[in-house]
Amino acid sequence: MSLREEWSAAEQAAILDGFDLRSIHRDRRRSGTAPWRTSLAPDGGSYFDPQATWAETHYTIQRNVLCEACGQLIG
Repeated sequence: MSLREEWSAAEQAAILDGFDLRSIHRDRRRSGTAPWRTSLAPDGGSYFDPQATWAETHYTIQRNVLCEACGQLIG
């Protein structure tokens, strides 16, 4: 599952809740500058934003599972 950086914390929480998942750890692996952008330009072209950055963040998520044999909650 990919959680987009531009999503707000509330949107990320809603997605995780929809799948009955919980984020138990967040780790920013890499980050840097990204001055040339294309996706946000109104005309579809590139533009220069000296303050633009990118980040690769990894989440450890947990989901509780119900054992079908004994009915005990695992996780």
